[in-house]
Amino acid sequence: MVKHLSPADIAGLSISALSERVDGDASLTASILRRFATTQRGAADGLPALLGTDKAAALGRAHDLKGMLGNLGAEDLCGLAAALCELLRQDGPAPADAVAVAQQIERALPRLCDAVISALPPAAADPMDSEPQREPLPPALLAVRLDELAEWLRHGRAREAKAAVAELKSRAAGTPLQPLLEDVAALVAGYRLRDALCVLEQRPHG
Repeated sequence: MVKHLSPADIAGLSISALSERVDGDASLTASILRRFATTQRGAADGLPALLGTDKAAALGRAHDLKGMLGNLGAEDLCGLAAALCELLRQDGPAPADAVAVAQQIERALPRLCDAVISALPPAAADPMDSEPQREPLPPALLAVRLDELAEWLRHGRAREAKAAVAELKSRAAGTPLQPLLEDVAALVAGYRLRDALCVLEQRPHG
């Protein structure tokens, strides 16, 4: 179980910080880490090239990466993403330093995901995937799932976005997120993925 892991087992990842966010729940910590490693390996793919074609979009991706990595406790990569955000907020074309940082992130994120998979025990019954489980999601897991939904929307993955928002709706019934997710679901159903992303990004953070 994850209780055998320590920050030294996965360089750049603070297991203790993540564990604290989920009140020491070892199985939930493992579930969050496994889902991150299996879904976010390519989240920075193409980022260096994007700097030269769409600086604003690159800043948006860097900001999303910073938030996702910060929630996970990936302190080293989060720091790189934060540095990239600062560089991209400067006027003019993306500086050479920004390209170098983006390349570091693009290379390091898959390595971190591989390290997580290697450190975790085999997935027997992942509580994120078990059914029916329709209790409200813990805040840390909810943040991961919302980040995943945003990634599907950002990359035009309608089928995955539909499945993700359907599950989130069922797990957010009666919460302040329910109306927002219903709006997102309606937009996704009409394949208005960019509009759905804009609505999702209006959710309160923190």
